[in-house]
Amino acid sequence: CKKKLSTKDVYYKTIFTSQQDSFQRVIEYAGKKGSIVKFIYSEFKDGIARTAFMREFEIDLNDGNTVAYKGCVFEIIEANNATITYRVVRHFKN
Repeated sequence: CKKKLSTKDVYYKTIFTSQQDSFQRVIEYAGKKGSIVKFIYSEFKDGIARTAFMREFEIDLNDGNTVAYKGCVFEIIEANNATITYRVVRHFKN
């Protein structure tokens, strides 16, 4: 390395990027009311939302904190009306 960088000069992180013309599935957090947590599932192809493939769904945290939808499984750790903390158990299947 010409600049003789040290490990303190380098920042590592994991990011997800999409490929152009790829098929994407997304679960968006839509808030919480009482024990009900709401989500919006969407599918995108070529960067355009497929309106026939947009669905709202909700879960009741009184019934458990694990969500399974369209093959994706995640555990809700904490949620309020504005933010959610979760752990992915299984990503969408290809």
